[in-house]
Amino acid sequence: MVAWPATLPQSPYLKVTETRQSATLRSAMDAGPPKVRRRFTAAVRHIDVVMFLTGPQKTTFDTFFNTTISEGAVSFDWTDPISGGTVSMRFREPPAWTQVRAGTVANKLWQAVFALEILP
Repeated sequence: MVAWPATLPQSPYLKVTETRQSATLRSAMDAGPPKVRRRFTAAVRHIDVVMFLTGPQKTTFDTFFNTTISEGAVSFDWTDPISGGTVSMRFREPPAWTQVRAGTVANKLWQAVFALEILP
């Protein structure tokens, strides 16, 4: 299994948002309340992480994302920002980047927003 690069920040998150995939299915009835049943036993958790990366860290991340995990198609192991345990996750979409400090590549500071899914 591929692991999150050790040279990238491991947990200094600026912000973390967690949502869970719905594991239930609702069916409308002719009369009365809808019927609800469990669709599957293991639901995917969605995590949105905001963190800062330096210019060199962004270069490392770009190599990791583009090559190692094939533009986000391959899952990887990283620390769960909620529980602290190691989990398998993958990107739901490519990361969004905002440059927060200008300068040379080495001096730039980037804010990254990662949309991830933690796999059951």
